[in-house]
Amino acid sequence: MTRTTLPALAVIVACAGTVAWRAAHATTPTPKRAEPNTRQFFASNVQVNEESWRAQSAEAFPADNWSQSDDFHAREASRIRELAKERSVPYEEVIRAIDEDLHRHPAPADDPRDPRGARAVPCKPRPFYD
Repeated sequence: MTRTTLPALAVIVACAGTVAWRAAHATTPTPKRAEPNTRQFFASNVQVNEESWRAQSAEAFPADNWSQSDDFHAREASRIRELAKERSVPYEEVIRAIDEDLHRHPAPADDPRDPRGARAVPCKPRPFYD
């Protein structure tokens, strides 16, 4: 038993030491940030497409608001991923740029129909399942 236990213990100690050394000497990656004009491009690019995405979603799911919303956000997420990949920035940078734009141009408080309103809607279960 000692013949196998000591070499196994040595391998474990060596691996743990290697991991500890590499972690201690690793450099912290600096997140790539988008320039202000690029951030504005992200926000305006998504805003320009929103109306057509909503129309396509309404056409694909004519009587189902839940599915329309889901389809719209899938289209939006796909475009956000494309923009992030095209400009080699993290996905979160594009989302942050859109969020900042929504807060910079708030919807009128008396217009609940504004689809770009910067407000959180609670997650609700689907009212029915087919």
